Amino acid sequence: MGSLSNYYSAAVLNVVGGKATLTIPSTWVLLADGVISNGDTGTTISTNVEITAGGYARVLISASAWASATASGSLLETNVATTFPEPSASWGTVTYWAIADASVAGNVIAFGSVAVAKSISSGVPVRFNAGGIDIFLT
Repeated sequence: MGSLSNYYSAAVLNVVGGKATLTIPSTWVLLADGVISNGDTGTTISTNVEITAGGYARVLISASAWASATASGSLLETNVATTFPEPSASWGTVTYWAIADASVAGNVIAFGSVAVAKSISSGVPVRFNAGGIDIFLT
């Protein structure tokens, strides 16, 4: 389960406080083989821990692929499967995911660790099932 980044938490609070408006971003899911933390940006992630091996690319998640959050659940999750391109080389061990607002670099919206770290081999597609990407507010 993931949580909002420092960047996006500040954006939401500024909207609540009447200091800004919020433009709905495009959402791209990315995979990492190292730890992602609250203060990371899309640039620090892409430089330090994002997968870079053969065939890897971030995947766009359309607005219709997100289930509507409810006040009682404080949870936003995908309602369709999200599948990455087939690896043409080993991607190493995936330990974290993040949602960014760009296909390269950009700002991190949310992030989380995968439930079970997984070694990704050439030719083995990576897929999050519907409901497999969750963002929770506390």
